[in-house]
Amino acid sequence: MPRKGRGSIDELDVSGNHIGFLASLEEPGDHFRFIVRNVDARTARVRKLRDIGTGEAGQFVFNLGFHAGLLGFAMSCADDPGGCPAGAFRYRGTHRQSTGAVKQAIGFTLSGPTDAYVLQGTKGEDEGDFECPCVLTHRTGITWR
Repeated sequence: MPRKGRGSIDELDVSGNHIGFLASLEEPGDHFRFIVRNVDARTARVRKLRDIGTGEAGQFVFNLGFHAGLLGFAMSCADDPGGCPAGAFRYRGTHRQSTGAVKQAIGFTLSGPTDAYVLQGTKGEDEGDFECPCVLTHRTGITWR
């Protein structure tokens, strides 16, 4: 990955021969990007699945993980919930599916073909802080498109 600024690997998960990771990249001017990649450990082929700028809505990406061969993660907006396509996403290879059934979550994990656990709370006053009480729900019957 060409480095334009400082970056880090924030989350990593492994399923069989596949390694999924979420990286964040700090670019000049206090801009951040989240990059979701999938690596085939047999061939060392790296695929960039998503490149998401934080934008004015304060988008953030979190809880990357595999379930049944699908790589999933969620995205929420810290500053303007209506200002970004918040929701959950899953990939099989490069085929992407999304659902709007998971909005403004602070925790997420796939748990079945149409199921997920979702943790919801509220954004705190300070950047990166969340306030609770938080509510963990097991969502079933999620429609992916």
